[in-house]
Amino acid sequence: MEKNEILVAYGENPAEMAMKISADKNFGKLIAELDEAKTKNQTTLYNGLLKIAGETVVTGDKSLMTNITSRFLRGNGVLEVLYGLDMAANNNLSGFSEDLNNLSKHRNESIARRARITAEKLGIELSDE
Repeated sequence: MEKNEILVAYGENPAEMAMKISADKNFGKLIAELDEAKTKNQTTLYNGLLKIAGETVVTGDKSLMTNITSRFLRGNGVLEVLYGLDMAANNNLSGFSEDLNNLSKHRNESIARRARITAEKLGIELSDE
């Protein structure tokens, strides 16, 4: 039995395990797979990889995480934005105050609520304007 088959047999998703074991090393690979799934219109795979990206915590260099978070927060899809907010919160990325402020007023209340929660978690004051 292959390693991936063993992980799946025990209910572990190989991509989730790769992120748990070494997120710093594997995050770029996850994003490459995510982009390929989007290009090929593999919606279920794309959504699953988005979820994993949203849950990923990087402990080392956060530049890739910051770039991808920015991309998701400025994306058009509801799931992309929501997981981008998770990425910002989970990785303590406090450089998104303008994005969070804009998203806190989003017409989609799920996005607006999550943006307010994320801002609070990161200690970011939102403007009332």
